[in-house]
Amino acid sequence: MSDALKIDQLFALDQQCFPDHWSKSQWQTYLLKSDRYPCFTLLNGDQLIGFALYQRLLDEVELLRIGVVPEQRGQGWASQLLSAHLTQFASEGVTRVMLEVRVSNEAAIHLYESTGFIREGVRKNYYPLIDQAGREDAVLMSRVV
Repeated sequence: MSDALKIDQLFALDQQCFPDHWSKSQWQTYLLKSDRYPCFTLLNGDQLIGFALYQRLLDEVELLRIGVVPEQRGQGWASQLLSAHLTQFASEGVTRVMLEVRVSNEAAIHLYESTGFIREGVRKNYYPLIDQAGREDAVLMSRVV
């Protein structure tokens, strides 16, 4: 698969997963950075249905983005994707995985807590609200691997 095709597919998938999706240039930047893991993708048969993006800093990893297309949610795909990566990271010497999530994203918070993440704090006014003025807090979470 060519890089242009990969970016186009990931951009389209991101648009399906998130109202605040990344631009194509953000995807290009992500895919070119050396401190980032390659984009992990999730297939159901030959259909691309999800992805996860991580950045590594020494012995820690930050989950930057994880998404599953809406029609495939609630079937355990994101949990399987996240759990597989946690196992991989442990074998690579990673000690902790961190993330932040919108305080209103209860489904994501439940996913993270069900895979062993704990709440560590709140980052006030971190995210811009979608389609309206104002900002939303982020919940800071992490998990030892």
